[in-house]
Amino acid sequence: MSLKALLIPFVRAFNGVEWHDTFVVVLPPLGNSYVPLEYYGGYKPALMYYIYVGDVREYDPSTGSVGAAIRTPDAGFIHEHPDYMRLHVDPFVESFIAERPYEFVAWLSPAKPHRLLMFNRTNKFIWLDVTIWIAEFPSEEVEYDGKKARLEDLFKMYMQGIASIYINEVMKKLGK
Repeated sequence: MSLKALLIPFVRAFNGVEWHDTFVVVLPPLGNSYVPLEYYGGYKPALMYYIYVGDVREYDPSTGSVGAAIRTPDAGFIHEHPDYMRLHVDPFVESFIAERPYEFVAWLSPAKPHRLLMFNRTNKFIWLDVTIWIAEFPSEEVEYDGKKARLEDLFKMYMQGIASIYINEVMKKLGK
């Protein structure tokens, strides 16, 4: 079962709307500096679930032309999410670029962004495109089973419920 297939029932139950955001970044040679980006979708509660990083390519700023694909450990992302991902580096090497989509489920809001620091320690300009898939919800609070609840809390319970189904199946197979 795909990640999206697991998430869609929750998205539909709470009137979520799916969309994606695609952006292109041109990274100049930065030395030891970074380009920061805090990504949280729109201004409504949202669930991020896929990140697609396109081919990383050389870029010629004098002509505006995009060149050959490159792989390098000297450029990439450093990223984190306050609740769902520790700070770590994803350099633009084959094992990272080939991982499409990069599956990452995280609750987004202006208070809980996906933080990206982009770096380029090469002597070349780099061009890349990134697409992030999101489900956005109309409000942070919903009424469920006659009670008001925070949608983020319901999402965490939903994911725990999915995990318990799989854990129970494993325990049955282990005879426990």
